[in-house]
Amino acid sequence: MHPSYARELEIAVAAAQQASEIVIAHYRSDFAVKYKGPGKSDPVTAADQEANTLIINQLAHAFPEDAILAEESEDNASRLTAHRMWCVDPVDGTQDFVDRTGDFCVMIGLAVGGEAVLGVVLAPTTGDLFTGVVGHGAFLTRGDVRTQLHIAPLVELKDRVIMMSRKHFSKRVLRVAQSLNITHQIQRGSVGLKMSAIAEGQAHGYISFSTRMQEWDTCGPEAIVRAAGGNVTDILGNPLRYNKPIPITQTGFVATGGTEHDVWLDAAVKAI
Repeated sequence: MHPSYARELEIAVAAAQQASEIVIAHYRSDFAVKYKGPGKSDPVTAADQEANTLIINQLAHAFPEDAILAEESEDNASRLTAHRMWCVDPVDGTQDFVDRTGDFCVMIGLAVGGEAVLGVVLAPTTGDLFTGVVGHGAFLTRGDVRTQLHIAPLVELKDRVIMMSRKHFSKRVLRVAQSLNITHQIQRGSVGLKMSAIAEGQAHGYISFSTRMQEWDTCGPEAIVRAAGGNVTDILGNPLRYNKPIPITQTGFVATGGTEHDVWLDAAVKAI
């Protein structure tokens, strides 16, 4: 039986909720935007930085032996010797935050032995809280109601739903949809919210061909999808691994309800 990680989940949820309060306060104000990354193309705001600091401080205090990989913190090679590593994305979907679409979230994940085992995804604008521990189920807390998440039931090919990016149009993802005769799609901004939609049963598959997907982008939501009964692999069908020297999933990934994962993988490989 998988460990329940009850204390880890409790602390991660509390940290995400406090970070969400910081993020939404900035969202409702006139915030400044700076840019980072290759070509200075990635936006960053004080909301990202302050939420990042709060989360890593909370996790480091509660679990001093664990490593932490966070988007707004400098990476440290000492994490490579740790058996457990937290992945933190304080604002997943910063461009959506900047554009005020509301389609962003706070994400925290825990990887043990390189495997994603726990995830927390919290959408500040709605308060929707997705949580999952592999082997112990995934849940959505909306308002005062907490419900267990289950992947979408198997449907006819023509009735499948694919998650698509709101911001980044991909001809390859479109080719996958066409090859599977999928005409129904849902567009979301944040990776975490797209993957949580798979766990919630709103869609059957989500494919990313990105070669720049960081471990903090996938760790938390992967755990939620798998806890709900779904499957997440790279495009070649290999499990995603965490706490790598270069923490990037360069092959892209496929997240599905699980029952037809191989069908989606085959379509993805053919679309490369």
